[in-house]
Amino acid sequence: MIAAASGEKTKFTRAATSCGVIKRPTGGRIDDPSQSCIGEHGRKLLQNIWPDLAFVSCNGWDLQCGITAPTEEKAALKHDLIVNARRRVVLANSSK
Repeated sequence: MIAAASGEKTKFTRAATSCGVIKRPTGGRIDDPSQSCIGEHGRKLLQNIWPDLAFVSCNGWDLQCGITAPTEEKAALKHDLIVNARRRVVLANSSK
C-alpha cells in the first residue's frame, strides 16, 4: 500500500493513477487554505493502516528534528501516517 499526506493532491493523483495506486481519502474536516483533510476521523483511519510507502509533505525539515507542519492537527496526521509506514518519502521543494 502507498499512502500520501499532501496538499498537492492533483499531481499525486495523476502520478498514482498512472502507476495503479489506490488512494484512500482520510475524510474529516477540510482545511480551506491547503484543501487537506484534518481532524480526529482522519487520525483514526491513519492509525489503522500500515503502508509500504508513505509520501508526506512538509512546511520545513531538519535532519535532526524532522519535518514541520503549520498546525498541531496537521502534524498529528503526518505523525500517524509516518509511524506505521515501512518507508517514508518527504515531499518538499527548495524553499523548505
